[in-house]
Amino acid sequence: MKKVVSLLLVVVALVAFNSCKKSETPEAVADKYLKAIGQMKFDEAKTLVTEESKPTIDFMVQMSTMGGEEAKKAAATAKIEIKDMKCETKGDASDCVCKVNDGKKEEETKLHLVKKDGKWLVEQKKEGGAPTETAPADSTKTEVAPVAEETKTEVKK
Repeated sequence: MKKVVSLLLVVVALVAFNSCKKSETPEAVADKYLKAIGQMKFDEAKTLVTEESKPTIDFMVQMSTMGGEEAKKAAATAKIEIKDMKCETKGDASDCVCKVNDGKKEEETKLHLVKKDGKWLVEQKKEGGAPTETAPADSTKTEVAPVAEETKTEVKK
């Protein structure tokens, strides 16, 4: 009986060790992140991104409220399938490309991950935002094209 228990403990320890090791790869983090986003599990997704990327998740939360309760329910039960995950890792950065299938459509997705404090995190900054330094357009202003002036002045000596 003791041998069976000991063997069982060794097997459990090996499985736990291997699963922890796998979860530290860029591929595993990207997979978890994409599934969390696809199922609108934004709190989980926030644990997988850099501090600079958290405002992007907050923006996603705001956008998800527009879909209503039906969209949230559908996303919660969605079976997100990640295919052909390929990551190119150089030092503390990794660029991953894969196909994400949410049951309705399949799209190619690219993610950039960075290693911070020994942990792989998705770095996804907010896209499509207007630059903060640009002044807003004035809709009442009318542009007038400059008129070319040709003047010839003869100088007599």
